[in-house]
Amino acid sequence: LNAGKVIPVYGLAVLRKTDPRYICQREFALKHMPDDELFKIVDTIYSVMPGILPEHGKTSNQYPNVDSHSRVLLWHYGFK
Repeated sequence: LNAGKVIPVYGLAVLRKTDPRYICQREFALKHMPDDELFKIVDTIYSVMPGILPEHGKTSNQYPNVDSHSRVLLWHYGFK
């Protein structure tokens, strides 16, 4: 973060809010796989990242896009 580099899977060029596709996937995971370890990590990051990124000058879009969640679902259902 201190190097000022882009944070993969955070931010989307056209949105300045959480990607709606991410929200759908998050709601699915909360319902069907709330105890999945990878989901717990993504969920924690979702909760803390919007507060951390502005501290490091990443304020234009500090919300996740769909890519930050889709891999967790694929992994959970065996697409490794």
